[in-house]
Amino acid sequence: MGKKYKILYKILSVIGDNASNNNTLCRHLYRKLSKEYDSFIEEEPIRGKRMRFDGEESQVRCYTHVLNLVCNKALDSLGLSNVKNTKKFLARAQKAN
Repeated sequence: MGKKYKILYKILSVIGDNASNNNTLCRHLYRKLSKEYDSFIEEEPIRGKRMRFDGEESQVRCYTHVLNLVCNKALDSLGLSNVKNTKKFLARAQKAN
């Protein structure tokens, strides 16, 4: 499909969560693309068909996913990891004010 639509050399990055299978995806994709294109990043890539994807180096972690993981960990450490506990906490906080 990539050859048919000539999109292989247009891939810049892979955006995903922190799952290790995304690293595997990037390595595999890089090996596949390397067979078709060399890894030289051309100054004017629009004119040439040079590969711009650089495997794991081109992977971008989804910020919102990472932020969600941090928030969940923080809530869990406060004992607010489920709705029932959160409602109890909010009720106590409302009474305190």
